[in-house]
Amino acid sequence: MTVSRALIVGIIIILGISAFTTVWVINLRKDLNSTEKTLQTKLSLIERFSLVPVLEGIEMGAIGEHRVKTISYDIKFTPEEDFLLNTYRQARPGLIHAKYELVAGKKEVTFHPLEWAHNVLNAASYAEQANRLNESRPLIDTLVKQAMEHATKSGPAWYLGYPFRFRLADKTLEKPWFSGIAQAYVMAAWIKLYRVTGEKKFKDLAEETYRSFLQIRTKEGQEAPWVSFVDKAGYLWFEEYPSPTDPQPRVLNGHICAIMGLYSYYRLEPNPETLAMIRAGITTVCRYFNEFRRPGAIPNYYLIGEHADYSPGRAVVQQEWLYKITGDVYIKQTWSALKTDVSY
Repeated sequence: MTVSRALIVGIIIILGISAFTTVWVINLRKDLNSTEKTLQTKLSLIERFSLVPVLEGIEMGAIGEHRVKTISYDIKFTPEEDFLLNTYRQARPGLIHAKYELVAGKKEVTFHPLEWAHNVLNAASYAEQANRLNESRPLIDTLVKQAMEHATKSGPAWYLGYPFRFRLADKTLEKPWFSGIAQAYVMAAWIKLYRVTGEKKFKDLAEETYRSFLQIRTKEGQEAPWVSFVDKAGYLWFEEYPSPTDPQPRVLNGHICAIMGLYSYYRLEPNPETLAMIRAGITTVCRYFNEFRRPGAIPNYYLIGEHADYSPGRAVVQQEWLYKITGDVYIKQTWSALKTDVSY
């Protein structure tokens, strides 16, 4: 009886293990099938955008003496989509950057135009949101004075330069050097100050900063300052790191931020010239999107080598913004493709 019972118990245990194993295998197969379906869905999305689509509606336009390729996007201008002016929806008192630093390596520097602009945008936004202009005024005045100490005039244009030497890939930028992204944020900072204070001097500074984008480079090797150029194919670029030698880095983030700055300026002073620059800038993004994109991976930061964007989530948000202001089907596809890539 003891042996028989032991045998029966053993059989029951084996059957139990077998049943458990069967259920586990079935569940595993379900999980694998689900994972495979998810992967196939993602791969199909990636493949869907693997080829360079044909851009329709490209025509030749003019910005000053320069001929550029452009698409006549129907752009919506609203306070809600004024990206740079809405940077600090929840501003706080004081400085965002208590001291100026290079992001890479956290090396302290004497001045940093982009970080300066963030300080101003935050201070002006705080004054506006908390109705504390008098409280914020001493800080604003200090920041304005600081900018004047680092400003460069070039004809009717006003630039705020970087007072230190900088290297990017194989490019060396000697001080002072100037940047399309910094000019955009600086312009937005002046606009914000004008909206908060009503003082015309800030509107004038915004206009002078805007004119820096109109000083389009005319030849390779042209001396600074300049932040805009037209490539050999006829596309308008706003360069984050203008180099004395070609090819230019062509940083997507800096280019799109410049478009955002021009968007803010157009809302301040609607005019055909600014609209033409915005449209041409967006056309450039669409034309070169697939050169930045790496299907299934983080996109490139620039076009002078392989270097993954250090903030891919920001790149997705920027494509979303371009879609919101244009409603363009092609841009909706680039946004979807980038979201899929970054999800890996």
